[in-house]
Amino acid sequence: MKTTRRKYNTLVINEIFIKYGYTKMFIRQCIKGERNSITALKIAEEYELLNKKIQGVLTKSKKMD
Repeated sequence: MKTTRRKYNTLVINEIFIKYGYTKMFIRQCIKGERNSITALKIAEEYELLNKKIQGVLTKSKKMD
């Protein structure tokens, strides 16, 4: 059985890395749900929010073309 690799938005991960100062590996583990703490939940929520904003901007720019 072949497993698929998850792709994460590196721009968002870098922003969260700068804001919180945690390692990028820890941030990815938070997004996957492998870490269970209040901070991990905040990081996962913030990733989803920022990623949606970026996807929205990209979608708008494609529609304008």
